[in-house]
Amino acid sequence: MDRWLHSLSLVTGSALLIAHSSPAAAQEASTSDELVPIGRGRISAVYDIDVAPPYAFALERELLHVLDVRDPSNVREVAQLPFDGPRVRSVLKGSYLYLYGFGEPIGVIDVSTPTEPRWLGEAPGSASVGMEIVGQMAYLIHNSGAPETLKLGVFELDAATGLPREILSLDLGVRVHGEYGGITHEDGKLYILVRPANAPRNEIIVVSVVQPRAPNIERRVALPDSMAFNDIAVRGDTGYLLTRPPRDGLAVFQLGPSQAVLLGSVSDTTLWFGIDLIVHDRVVYATFKGSGPHLVAFDVADPRHPRLVYSYAIDDQYAAGLGMSLVDNRLYVSGDGGPAPIFDISDPRAPQFIGQWQFEGGWASDIVLNDQLAVITNRWGSGILLYDVTDPTAPKRLVRRLGPGLPLYGTRAAVLGSRVLVTYRDSFPAEVLDVSSLTAPRVTTRFRTPEGVEVSALTPTHAVLGYSSGGLGVIDLANPSITESPVDLEFETRVTDLALHGDLVVIVHADGGLTRVDIGDPAHPVVTGRIRGDSTAYSFPDWQPRSTRVALSPDAQMAFVVYADLGPDERLRNGLVRLTTVDVGASDGPRVLGSVTFECDDADQFPVWGSTEEVLVGVGTELIRIDVTDARRPVVIARYRLKQTMALEGMAVQRGHVFVTAAEDGLLVYKLPPRR
Repeated sequence: MDRWLHSLSLVTGSALLIAHSSPAAAQEASTSDELVPIGRGRISAVYDIDVAPPYAFALERELLHVLDVRDPSNVREVAQLPFDGPRVRSVLKGSYLYLYGFGEPIGVIDVSTPTEPRWLGEAPGSASVGMEIVGQMAYLIHNSGAPETLKLGVFELDAATGLPREILSLDLGVRVHGEYGGITHEDGKLYILVRPANAPRNEIIVVSVVQPRAPNIERRVALPDSMAFNDIAVRGDTGYLLTRPPRDGLAVFQLGPSQAVLLGSVSDTTLWFGIDLIVHDRVVYATFKGSGPHLVAFDVADPRHPRLVYSYAIDDQYAAGLGMSLVDNRLYVSGDGGPAPIFDISDPRAPQFIGQWQFEGGWASDIVLNDQLAVITNRWGSGILLYDVTDPTAPKRLVRRLGPGLPLYGTRAAVLGSRVLVTYRDSFPAEVLDVSSLTAPRVTTRFRTPEGVEVSALTPTHAVLGYSSGGLGVIDLANPSITESPVDLEFETRVTDLALHGDLVVIVHADGGLTRVDIGDPAHPVVTGRIRGDSTAYSFPDWQPRSTRVALSPDAQMAFVVYADLGPDERLRNGLVRLTTVDVGASDGPRVLGSVTFECDDADQFPVWGSTEEVLVGVGTELIRIDVTDARRPVVIARYRLKQTMALEGMAVQRGHVFVTAAEDGLLVYKLPPRR
């Protein structure tokens, strides 16, 4: 492209932004006390659901919803109970609801008066995603270490208080990586599905609980090494297992003394990642997490020829099937970030949809702010959430606006005044929204981009787009018919972030490099300087996280570049993150002034904000504070632990408040402490 070739002659500077240095040179501050959020906006999922008619108990992250489900066409929420520590699963036993998972202790809620649930407490011990309650005993999967050593915790449930008391822990003699598989009970035996670390096949550990307080491992049953599984149910000597990619579906086995014999299986290309299953009247109901069907029914009357006879997809881009409860011919499904449907299964092979709880959740990735509005996007899906943050202690949810489809890897947004630009990393058209009415965004412009957009910014007249494959586009919003238009500037390395100030655009790349661009003539953007990155750095596919981020000082004289060297598995290669200060205002081109390197826990997102005196960098569940008063010698002056369970993904700062987006923890607002 002629304009790009011409601009190469203007490139100046050769210092690498990612040059290595010893972390000792950072004069690194020790981690300070934990910062506690002063405000929160919930963006989450419903992981599980339990039912005791006429009430249902829906488990959200750190929040229990009590629903009146006597009329499925008009489900009403009648109570809520917040609690500390996320749990992924729940089991209803009499008047008590037991919560577990996410490595948290068992939590207990008294639901004897459903409209007034009470948090009773928690028991020691942590879990993966498995617990079975049999009589007055709870059997819990413990996991610890990396890879995790699995143990079976045996707890007795106090009849008076409902609280569990651990009696013993049984070593299962196996180590696993990640989620272990599943657990179920049948006729005095626990069947525990595991995927041992560094082993060629899955296996089922059969534990006798005929003596409830003294379980013993009865046998181990090997599964075929050509198949992988995710959950298990057992009836008699028949095992029903959800199969994992690439053959998602159901497999039926006869469980022998040491081997499982495959009787039959069924898979379907529309299914992806099975989560939960229930066996009922020769039918297996299963939930799936992918973008296809979320609930399916398999006819297993002939176990040698199971058949897929029913499927249902929740009509919501954030939805999936995460859990189920079956009571009195009604099947209740937890819908992840979308609605929770209810089915009549009087005919088990032909469920009838009869209503749903209209839950709206999601995943909080990036955040952009204007004075009163926060726009939150989801890098795993399509659409945006708008919050009124006029009062940062009480973010007010305004509207969730779904996008035109479900890209595999997310949405980006930029905001200027009352306009919001929404772009996608797929082939869907970009949109400019008028949000003058905060509760009713209105599309004013829609246009196609030449390729997927990684990052964007708005001027009063133009959209500035950084493309996923590596390039820059400047789009005239008065005439955005650019379907056939080329990219304005092309670069050898993918654009991962950009910052805009007037006619100045500062771009950073996946290899740690920086490019300065002048868009004074928007139709002819010109590169006015460049600092090259490391050509040997890992070349990221366009779906991976943004390893290099940038922010500008208010006067646009300084750029603050964060670089993290990630490998193919999205993990930090050496546990170090580098902040570089760059003079981007000099007429002879940008030049590196100083840098500081600091150690951090593993993370894959590194948002940055800067002023003339200090820079904030978000890493995992920490906020790093760096003094840049002397730009040649930046110094880490504080490290704050953030009170959240999931790593931050986006960050914005406004009037001394730090707004953090953290996946299913949602939007959290922290007060920035005074500088010491």
